[in-house]
Order: sequence, then C-alpha cells, then structure tokens
Amino acid sequence: MKCFDERWVDFPANKGKETGGFETAPYGKHAYILMSWTDEMADVYTLVHELGHAGQEMLTNKTNHPLSCEVSTYIIEAPSTFNELLLTHALEEKSSDKRMQRFALTKILTNTYYHNFVTHLLEAAFQREVYKLIDNGEGFDG
Repeated sequence: MKCFDERWVDFPANKGKETGGFETAPYGKHAYILMSWTDEMADVYTLVHELGHAGQEMLTNKTNHPLSCEVSTYIIEAPSTFNELLLTHALEEKSSDKRMQRFALTKILTNTYYHNFVTHLLEAAFQREVYKLIDNGEGFDG
C-alpha cells in the first residue's frame, strides 16, 4: 500500500500518454510506475505486473552497488509474472462469477503466456542471432 500512499503510480490517462505500463526505480529511490488507468480489470493486471518489477528492482538496488544492479530482462519478468499468477489465482478462488473466472484464465493465456513465452522468446532468439554475428566479426546493418 506504500506505493499508493507515497504516490509512486502516475495513473491518470492524459492526452498523448501511452497505454500499458512502465516502471523504473532510480538507484536509492522508490519505484515510479507510469500507466493509463481506464477502470478496466486489465489495468489491475498491468498494475500488479509493474509492481512486480518495482519490488524486484528496489530490492536489487538495495542489495547491490549502482554499477552491478542491472538485471537480465529474462530474470526481471519473474516477479511480475508471479504477481499476475497470484492475481489470477485470487480471482478464480474468490469470485463465484464464472465470467470473472474465465476472464482471469483468458488474461493468463493472452497476456501472461504471450508476453513471456512468445514476445520474450522471440526477443531472445533475435538477440542470439545478433550475438552470433558479432562473435563472428560481422555486422548486421546491411
């Protein structure tokens, strides 16, 4: 609840503001989350996802030197994904509304699964190909 009391989350939808969510935690400071709240359940998923990033980044900053607190993108997704799984479990367990339960399962498939097992795997495959080129002394600009 500290994030709400201390206003870490910029949630109003403003003209020109992107949708989705973004989190950053400057070294030695609390996290900041930028998102556009539209009063949809999907926003709750975005918020808990970004709070997962915030908690992980703040703990990393707290226990590491500023030059050694950069974490791999693939590790960064673990706490945010875990938060989404916790939210889905809570919605399934606490709601008797079958539509809400289906919504929660659909979010896991369309958001969480796609985000982690499609988007990030494609990024990793691309990154691997770039590193192969670099290791072979080749470029990738032509």
